[in-house]
Amino acid sequence: MPLLTNTKYRIDYKLRFIKGPYTLHLLLFLVFSFFSPSTFAQSFDSLSIINQSASPFATDIKENHFDQYLEIGVPVLMIGYGFTALEVSPLKSLDISIRNEVTEDYPYFSTSLDDYLFFTPAVAVYGLNLAGIHGTNNFRDRTIVLGISLLTEKVIVTSLKHLSHQQRPDGSDYLSFPSGHTTTAFATAEFLRKEYKDISPWIGIAGYATATVTGALRIYNNRHWFSNVVASAGFGILSTELAYAVLPFIQRKVFCNSLSNTLLFPFYNNSSKGITLVYSY
Repeated sequence: MPLLTNTKYRIDYKLRFIKGPYTLHLLLFLVFSFFSPSTFAQSFDSLSIINQSASPFATDIKENHFDQYLEIGVPVLMIGYGFTALEVSPLKSLDISIRNEVTEDYPYFSTSLDDYLFFTPAVAVYGLNLAGIHGTNNFRDRTIVLGISLLTEKVIVTSLKHLSHQQRPDGSDYLSFPSGHTTTAFATAEFLRKEYKDISPWIGIAGYATATVTGALRIYNNRHWFSNVVASAGFGILSTELAYAVLPFIQRKVFCNSLSNTLLFPFYNNSSKGITLVYSY
């Protein structure tokens, strides 16, 4: 009888999860790859060309509005999903199902790769510039953007971790929502995309792929729920969008559009904070 009960539980469990062990990978692909702003932009490039109106000005307006939807609307939906999953039972059950599926298939999985991978897109921006492949902004401006983005997302993550008080899947503490690693990964991925979207879309796609792997590893390491990772991706993207929106104001008010080679900006990372001085020569 215990064997039959256990078998029935496993059958019901698999049916609830619909596709078994591959569902997690499918969900991650849909959320972080297909629904990421960079992939949407590439997917609909051909449509924007085909549907051009007689007025180039009207076409530019339509494209600008569409870009704003991709860059703001999608992350907002992702954040909304994460907050909803904190309270709504079906989404909580989905989180638990995904966690159970991962721990069942990979019970001894453990890696520290996510501790290093999340900052790779930002390193790539400076590496490409050193290699002679220049992005949208100069050294000073892109560093301002990165500094504002990282400061913004760290404040958001630190505040919400203590306010939400959600327990991690491994039960180690109550700082699960949102994921700091994933937020930084997607903030830097959007940073890479924005800097090099006019050079090649594949650069941005590579950045988002790296961020997606980081988010997946946080789940596989049993450190975060699926909904944590989804919301964190949204927080990261919006942090970088905010930084780019603020940049023109800083250029006008702080630097007066001068070409200074010295940069001073605040730094915050977990428990460390201070001021960073960067000099370009």
